[in-house]
Amino acid sequence: MASYDFLIVGAGIVGAAIAYRLAPHGRVAILEKEAQPGYHATGRSTATFVESYGGQAAHLLTVASRGFLESPPADFCDGALLARRGNLRFARPGQREQLAQTLAACG
Repeated sequence: MASYDFLIVGAGIVGAAIAYRLAPHGRVAILEKEAQPGYHATGRSTATFVESYGGQAAHLLTVASRGFLESPPADFCDGALLARRGNLRFARPGQREQLAQTLAACG
């Protein structure tokens, strides 16, 4: 049985950051109940525009809203509501095909 010095519950941005800071001081384990890290508040942050998020309905709505967000009407706001920034995706070896399909769907 493995032993750890620190146990972090939740693999969102806060849990991951705490684990990162504790790692130099001992063995760290992160417990996450969801299938992927950052699934809840972190993964749903309005600071990120992710066309591949959610099911088909969410995907279609997200794709359809891109033009408005990049170039809203002049009387709506002073400039674009989106700013380009990076996004990092992870996949296990068995998920590579699914990841490739997801990324291809985003263009």
